[in-house]
Formats: sequence, C-alpha cells, structure tokens
Amino acid sequence: MNISLISLAACAALAGNAAAGTVLYTQDFETPESGYTTTNQYIVTPHYAHFIYTDSSTLAGSGYTNTTGSFISSMNTDWFLGHATLGTPTLTTDSFDITGETNLQFAIDLATRSASPLWIATSQVTFEYRVDGGAWIDIFAADSDGVNFGTPTVNGVAITNAFTTFTADISGLNGTNMDIRIVWANLSTIESLGIDNMTVSVIPLPPAALAGLGMLAGLGAYRRLRR
Repeated sequence: MNISLISLAACAALAGNAAAGTVLYTQDFETPESGYTTTNQYIVTPHYAHFIYTDSSTLAGSGYTNTTGSFISSMNTDWFLGHATLGTPTLTTDSFDITGETNLQFAIDLATRSASPLWIATSQVTFEYRVDGGAWIDIFAADSDGVNFGTPTVNGVAITNAFTTFTADISGLNGTNMDIRIVWANLSTIESLGIDNMTVSVIPLPPAALAGLGMLAGLGAYRRLRR
C-alpha cells in the first residue's frame, strides 16, 4: 500500500463514516422552534427578564454585537414574578443521526447582552449531550468560576458582548442518535447569555493525519465562518 492509501485509511478511521468536517446538525436560529424546542420561554415587559427568540433590533436583543439575523437571548432568568420563579429555561435540539461516528465537535456562538455582565457565583449555563436517549453528559459550562460579579467564561475564556465561537470535542461515542441540551440554570440580576450558530460535526482531522494526502488545501478549507 502506498503512502496516499495509508493516509486515506487513517483518515477514514479517524473520521468514522462521514468525512472530517461533515456537519451532522446545524442551527442558525433563523426560524423559531425549527430543529429545536424550548421550555419556559417568556418575556417580562419590556425586557428586564426574558428567554426569547429575537434579533438585535429588539430591546431584548440589543447590546449584542458581531451577529446578524436571529438568535436566542436570555436575561434575569431567576426573576421573581410575585412569589414564583419563572422556571428554568431549556433548549433541546431534535435528535440527529450519528451512526458510525465516535468523535464529534460541538461549536456554538456565545455572547452577553452587556459588556459588563457581572455574573454571580452561582450563575451557570450548561451545555450537554445524550446518545440514544441516555443520561445527559456535560460538554462545558458558562459560569463565573465561583466568583461574585465576575465575567462569565468557558474553560477560562471570557464571554463578551461580541458573539464568539466556542468549541469542544466529544469523543468515545457509541450510538445512533444524539440530542444537545442547554440549561440556563441560574441567571439573576443583570446577567445574560445569547446563543447562535450551533453545529455538531465530524471532528476535523489533526494536521499530522492530513500529511501526504495530496488534498490538504481542500480539507483545510473547512472552517467556521460567521454569517
């Protein structure tokens, strides 16, 4: 077997059934409740507490930058209305096929509505997946690392009011269907989080696996682009 065939075999083993970079699920939030469902969606007039599908032209969607079109915006989701909370908001994708894939990449654009969001220590938004209806497993969380009035981060990387892409690899999978869930577990005071452009794709190949393929430029063209 020559070097090109060896490299192709290695790539096939790494990528599973689909080619590296193949998108298995995508959500740009341009159509409400299409490809996903939400629970406890609400808005308290005019915009002081909300969990809604919106865009930057509305009061609830104002303050975010580096985005076009629609997205999900949340703020003050622990707000008290009388003597009752409004309930924990969640967003869950429709199930999508991952048959034969063992290593995937999750990517999502995140931003805060304010340049100084000042999350409290208990605030957290979790990103989770499950396979074939099993237990939910953490991908990562947005939180203030236990610090009161801190900047929200994902694995130490700050979330600002400019939508920025955050990624995580999901490996060791064995199943046929996957769901993604986002839980706005505890946001109060002026804390906010917006999400946009969620994708799950076959994990990109490491540079070493691409060596000798003779098609590096074609595969290397796969990258995440802002709309």
